[in-house]
Amino acid sequence: MKVVTSAFISAALVAVFVVGITIYGELYTPLKDWLKVNFSHHWVGKSVLSAILFLALFISFLFKTPNEKFPNFSLKLAFWLAIISSAAILFFYLYEVSLAH
Repeated sequence: MKVVTSAFISAALVAVFVVGITIYGELYTPLKDWLKVNFSHHWVGKSVLSAILFLALFISFLFKTPNEKFPNFSLKLAFWLAIISSAAILFFYLYEVSLAH
């Protein structure tokens, strides 16, 4: 159960990271350029950084001793982070579309 919970929370936090770096990279060109220069493409850079972050979070949560409410908390956390991340991408897309017109 500890492995699943650690993976669940790590994945949810990495999803937030991906949303954040995607939006920030679109608004701040030097970040997107840095990703391109260092990883050959900004998508590859986001993927490599996401994998590293996932592993670091997973290992840290794996060695953290969760209490009995931790699995339930991780499910709620992942749910709300998914909702917030989806809304952030949707609103950013609408913002970008409104700038194009």
